[in-house]
Amino acid sequence: MNFFGHAAIARERTDRSGVVFGAMLPDLLAMARLRPLDPLDAEIREGVALHHATDEAFHRSATFLGLCRVAREQLRACGIDGAPARALAHVGTELWLDAVAFEEHPVRERYVPALAHGRALLRAGALGEPGALAPLEALLERLAHAGLDVVSAEPRALTLRLCSVLARRPRLWPGAHVVDRVERFCAAHRETVRRAAALLLDDVRRGIQASAQPSAAPRGADP
Repeated sequence: MNFFGHAAIARERTDRSGVVFGAMLPDLLAMARLRPLDPLDAEIREGVALHHATDEAFHRSATFLGLCRVAREQLRACGIDGAPARALAHVGTELWLDAVAFEEHPVRERYVPALAHGRALLRAGALGEPGALAPLEALLERLAHAGLDVVSAEPRALTLRLCSVLARRPRLWPGAHVVDRVERFCAAHRETVRRAAALLLDDVRRGIQASAQPSAAPRGADP
């Protein structure tokens, strides 16, 4: 799940900006090419823990795995296969889910305030030494400037985001000559994800809830 999707899941549980920002933080650090942090702020830590529980539930979801299979078939029909197809199927499904969350989810009301909260913590040194986190500060500034425009339901915009995400990894990005084919895939996959989004999010919610339940005592154990 991408950072905006993590914000959506967190917003369902709380309107606290610190938790919503913390749920996005691991992805934001990866985007800024920084190592994971161990923040002291309790709300941020809660959000980071939710991020990991959400990712585990998301990637185990039968709905998500099914969407990736469909996406790979769509990519093969567009002439893309192998590792690039697997990467495009996975990331493309995540980004389309972002678009659905943007259109239909109350996270829109908390996303920008959560970014502002994170920037304030960063400037106050609550996430670590500000100088060492300059790439994160720059990223947060760009995202804040973009606002809700960071999420788009247009195939061309999604194609450009996929190019940006995967172009840094040549093994996963076939090159500029396939951009038109990737855009055809994005257009085809949009409605597939939209139809399955509610079921996928339900899978994630159930997975998070199950991970929060205490393990049953083994048979024969004392009560």
